[in-house]
Amino acid sequence: MRKPNVIVEVHGGLVDSVVSDLPVNVYVVDHDIEQADTEDLKNFPIGPVTQKVVLANFNVDRNPKFVKSALKLLGIHGRKHG
Repeated sequence: MRKPNVIVEVHGGLVDSVVSDLPVNVYVVDHDIEQADTEDLKNFPIGPVTQKVVLANFNVDRNPKFVKSALKLLGIHGRKHG
């Protein structure tokens, strides 16, 4: 089974978009919680302890043509992944 290729774009420290060539779930765990509302905080394991984080489930744009083109431009085209 082929693994999906996922491109996560970060602008100014924030995830801007997520694009994949196959269906995939993407979760972003944000450790920067200073501006977060209390109800948005989740516990996340860090070694033997937990830390409060903000969890975002991203809507992934499925765009195989874009991913193939982007990977080619990045010099990743043709490599075996996984």
